[in-house]
Amino acid sequence: EFLARPKSKEAAKLDGPAFVDYINKQQSFFKAEYSPGAEEFVRRRIMDARFAEDPEMKEPKDLLTNSGLKIDLPERFDAREKWPNCTSMKFIRDQSGCGSCWAVSTVSVMSDRACALSNGRINRILSDTEVLSCCTGNCGFGCYGGWVDRSFRYAWRHGISTGGGYREKVQRSIIYTEEYIEQRNNLHPGNETVIMYEIMTRGPVATTYMVYRDFNYYKGGVYIHTEGEMIGTHAVKIIGWGKENDVPYWLVANSWNTDWGENGYFRILRGENHCNIEKAALYPIPIV
Repeated sequence: EFLARPKSKEAAKLDGPAFVDYINKQQSFFKAEYSPGAEEFVRRRIMDARFAEDPEMKEPKDLLTNSGLKIDLPERFDAREKWPNCTSMKFIRDQSGCGSCWAVSTVSVMSDRACALSNGRINRILSDTEVLSCCTGNCGFGCYGGWVDRSFRYAWRHGISTGGGYREKVQRSIIYTEEYIEQRNNLHPGNETVIMYEIMTRGPVATTYMVYRDFNYYKGGVYIHTEGEMIGTHAVKIIGWGKENDVPYWLVANSWNTDWGENGYFRILRGENHCNIEKAALYPIPIV
């Protein structure tokens, strides 16, 4: 019912603290908190609408659903708890004032999955700076944005170096094959169950969702878009799920440092393709 309600013309006229107060009065799912620089902070870190979906990406293949597997999923799951020794699982990155989320989120997912699928043997923080700087042209546009799936293709062609200082020779740590690239988007659009199973068995997935004005002021709780126009898109990684007050949610790692949101994380409505978060979910399969 909340999702189906019409948007308010009154809210469109509100600004600053008045807009935040209105958001908090309209719902109790998440808390919005006013900060004078919040809108500019978010604007510098998100991408424009053209990066919501890649027009060149092939149609996803829902291999899991077609396999006939019976899936038993828990009500709550957190990848950090299943793979506690994987450093990258608990590492919140900071993309700073740059729309590099497309590179940051995908490399973060690659780091996580390499560790998970190698049983901790490959436990490294891979370099998002390499993807941001080198995955250019038809791949991405640096701080102006890029495509998640094209980042995966870059990894297949070139590998990804580890992060940290670059005075020493970098080390290639993960290999991706053409088979992996063809399977990079095996999630059926909007298929909540397949996304959950994939996270639980092989690690976090990347996604790109639509950002609305009220998200500028997110402080905590389960985000459900309430009021405000779309202002861009943002790429993140989903690390788990749960339920709060009967509201199902995705647990998402952001890349705006640990002093944002819920210690660097946020939760968003699950199962409704809210803000396109499920339709755009993708994952890499590292050969480890």
